[in-house]
Amino acid sequence: MMGGRGGWNGKGADVKRTLGAAVMLVGLLGACGDDGDGATPPTSPAVETTAVPGSDSAAFPVTFTNALGVAELAAPPERVVAVGSAELDVLLALGVVPTTYVSYDDALLPYQQAAFAGAPAPELLSLIDGMPIEQIAATHPDLIVSLSWTDADNYPLLSQIAPVVAYVADPWGDAWQTQVIQIAGALGRADDGAALIAGVESQITAAATAHPELSGATATFTSVDDGALCSVDLPTSPVLVFLRQLGLQPTLDDASSPYCEEMSYELLDRIDTDVMLLFGNRDALEASSIYRQLPGVLDGNAVWLDDTMANAVNSPTPLAIPAFLDAVAPEMAAAAG
Repeated sequence: MMGGRGGWNGKGADVKRTLGAAVMLVGLLGACGDDGDGATPPTSPAVETTAVPGSDSAAFPVTFTNALGVAELAAPPERVVAVGSAELDVLLALGVVPTTYVSYDDALLPYQQAAFAGAPAPELLSLIDGMPIEQIAATHPDLIVSLSWTDADNYPLLSQIAPVVAYVADPWGDAWQTQVIQIAGALGRADDGAALIAGVESQITAAATAHPELSGATATFTSVDDGALCSVDLPTSPVLVFLRQLGLQPTLDDASSPYCEEMSYELLDRIDTDVMLLFGNRDALEASSIYRQLPGVLDGNAVWLDDTMANAVNSPTPLAIPAFLDAVAPEMAAAAG
């Protein structure tokens, strides 16, 4: 089926919220996400640091609870490790440049690159072979932010290195607002987190108002492979929640779905909607006569996304959402109009 992240092939994302069979891949990667031998992470000497900007020392000590345990941070963090693309996005949106970024793909997305704005780039570590416990320990962090890649196996090991900000309810499905609250709280910046959420939500509202064509229009979000499709149908998935916020009405809805409905090209009529968000193997799909004859395709309703924008809508974050709205909302409105 699909490599990496259901059509992303690892580009520009960290295999977060994969589609179809790739969901199982994420589970396997997470379950293997320790250093491979269960060893206690090495201790290391302290290094010279600078406190994270904006943290209020009066807010500390901070205690934060997640699905895997409770952690406490005694003082404003100085060296922060971000494990995952969404985690990096939230930190950057709060003005925090982590000292280390651990990802499935060490390439930064364009909107992440812009957020650095000349700040020192973090040290890059890879998740391809699992959670790099010893390498993380060697960076001397005092806070590890890993909402999606932390699991019951590697959480104890990471917690021996530094307090860990992990997921609240679902490692692949916590809402972006929940992620902001969790991370901002650990930084002692709960008020800044609330302000960030309000600002991004106002941008979503403004985009919906600016594009009234989206209101009530039907929509699908589909990964395309050679001969097969995977269209998101889990109503609580971040992408469908986000599309509904814009006024769109996703047509596929299955609360029992692992994430998406897998289908052959013969079932393309199931994604024939007012706005058809597509990414992946465009050449293969456009070679299909079934696709070319869909009423929605004939009406210009197909909106093809590149890797960056597919990642942005599939894993909405405070950085990704504004970028997606600027680049794609006008195309969606034209398709729905």
